[in-house]
Amino acid sequence: MPRPHARPGSWHAAAWGGLISALTAVVTPLHAQCSSESGLESAPLLELYTSEGCSSCPPADRWLSSRVAADPSFTALAFHVDYWDRLGWPDRFARPEYTQRQYARVRAAGGRVSYTPQVMLPGKVQVDWRAGAADRLDRLPAVASLNMSVHSTGSVHEVRLDGVWLGAARHPDTELRVAAFADALHTEVQRGENAGRALRHDRVVLHLSEASVLPAQGAFALTTRVDADALAAKPSGWLAWIETRAALEVQQTLLLRCP
Repeated sequence: MPRPHARPGSWHAAAWGGLISALTAVVTPLHAQCSSESGLESAPLLELYTSEGCSSCPPADRWLSSRVAADPSFTALAFHVDYWDRLGWPDRFARPEYTQRQYARVRAAGGRVSYTPQVMLPGKVQVDWRAGAADRLDRLPAVASLNMSVHSTGSVHEVRLDGVWLGAARHPDTELRVAAFADALHTEVQRGENAGRALRHDRVVLHLSEASVLPAQGAFALTTRVDADALAAKPSGWLAWIETRAALEVQQTLLLRCP
């Protein structure tokens, strides 16, 4: 199976005009807008690589759902990979780019084997979630001040990110990513290893932006538009993160849950 690298980004950095100072949420029948800004600390990003076609994955999916139920702000994403699709059950949430990210992270860590379910943290691509290795995750000092807002209509989600690096240190070779995710999704699996099982999923990645290269210092502003009709479900929220370009090691996150 090929192990492609993640693609370079297509967003363009622009001058940053200022951070929105308050968390807001406004909902109208036809339009919805919500926003969030970072604090002095940042939660690490937990990544679960899973598939509806994998009989070993439901316990990990349930574990992640339990974490989200206990803490709705739990900073995690479930990437459904596509290499199980040919074995009897095509996972509607699987995308090749999620598989590519899994391969790239394993390669960057010097590993050779990707598998499901696989739980990763910054700097770790093999986390024993069954033994409680991901039960207590320490927050880290923020490296940037971030604000994210999402304006949604019936057909388009427009995501805007404004940021500025904190302190005088330079941050070369970093990039920004944004993912739309959904919680409380259910699937009745008809074929494959999980045939006859009812599966629940949380923090399912519906859309992953291309990587946007960030300046080493100063401010940045990014905007992307996501076609709502192209998503497999309605987003429950959005998660943005800054990561190193080579190792894909996440340095800072910002979670936004929209009504």
